[in-house]
Amino acid sequence: MIPDLEVEATIMANKTHHNQDQSAFGLVEDSPDSLLVMSFHGNVMMGVAVLPDARQVLISHVVDGKYVIVEVDSSKLGGCGTCAAATGSLPASGTCAAAT
Repeated sequence: MIPDLEVEATIMANKTHHNQDQSAFGLVEDSPDSLLVMSFHGNVMMGVAVLPDARQVLISHVVDGKYVIVEVDSSKLGGCGTCAAATGSLPASGTCAAAT
């Protein structure tokens, strides 16, 4: 898995949906600067964790009870989709206004 990642989460709320699927959210390491969201559909789970240091981890089902846990590389994230496509680069300000 991810060598420097071993955390505990506290579930703050859990909801059972009309089809018996489950959703849960909580905090990682009891930090208000974190977030954990998990969804369960039948025997399949998926989720995302935002760690107190702002790293993001995705949990996705692959096949037959096997999962992949991926740390998101925030330096590789794109913009809103309009800026990069219109100008070929992301805006320096972090805001997006479509080029005309």
